[in-house]
Formats: sequence, structure tokens, C-alpha cells
Amino acid sequence: MKKYVLAAAIAAAALGSSALAQTRSSFQDADLIGGVQVQLITGLTYKVSLSNHPQLKIGATYYNITDVFGFWALSDDIDLSGSTSSFGVWSDWNKNSGTGGIVGWKTNPNTGITPGGSQNFTFDSLAVGDVDHFGFHIRVDGTLPNGGNTAYFTDVPAPGAATLAGLGLVVAARRRRR
Repeated sequence: MKKYVLAAAIAAAALGSSALAQTRSSFQDADLIGGVQVQLITGLTYKVSLSNHPQLKIGATYYNITDVFGFWALSDDIDLSGSTSSFGVWSDWNKNSGTGGIVGWKTNPNTGITPGGSQNFTFDSLAVGDVDHFGFHIRVDGTLPNGGNTAYFTDVPAPGAATLAGLGLVVAARRRRR
């Protein structure tokens, strides 16, 4: 009997820890996260919205997104300086371990953002220039390639990344004119 209790406790601990985005490496690249929009509202407030039919594409397969229950700013290669505060059903979750860093929030499935819904998130502080991507904990209708129906994904570039890309195009255009 003790063996079964110990095995159950180990399994529960493993499942519980896998539900948390521990580090930047927890996030997988998606081919497409369609219908999930991150909009800068003001200062450090971002609005995450889901369309009525959001989808996740992995390889050639599309999955219907049932909810998003985690949102983070991600740095690919340096520790990310920032802080958040818990609010409502959303708990703050920030981690700089290994390569890169994450700053954001998580909640439980069934309490996240569902299709047609949105949620505003305000960072207490954030080194916006160090943010490379946004990441999400997503649940889908179906089974993902690695098993289960939830995983951490990134696809949406951060506002700073888009601005830097635009500046790069301006610099390239100026060089060509000379």
C-alpha cells in the first residue's frame, strides 16, 4: 500500500510541476497561433484577446484553442528584468533560470481566456527592450503531438521586436539610396 501512495505522490508532483512554465525553454515554437492578439493598451498594460475561432498550427495540423491560461513576456537569451502582481484568478509567475527569462501570469484551465474573450495584464515593471516574444499556456480541443491537450507556445513577436525590425528596414533603405 505504501508503494502505491508513494507512486501516486510522485506522479502528482510530476504533473503539478509540468503545469508551470518553469523557464524560457518550456515554450515551444508554433507554426501559427491564429486569433490570439496582444495589444499594447498603455505603458505596461497589454490586452490579450481571443477571436471567436482561435487556432494553433503545429506542422500541418490545426487545433482549435479552447482557452489561454497563461501569458508571459519572454527573453530568448538574457535574464528578463520585470515584475508582476497577482490579480483575480491570475497568479504572477516570473523566472530567470537557464537561458532567457519569463515574466507574466498563470491561472488554472477553465478560468483563463476563452474564445471571444480578453484580459488586460499590467506589468509592475518590465525591460520592454529585452522582450523577444510573448508566450502562452494554451489548451486545445484534441491531442497535441507530444501528448495531452495543453502546452506552452510562442509565436507572437513582441512590440519591441516589430519596432526593431521596422528600424532595420529603414536603415537598409537608406543604405541602398546612397
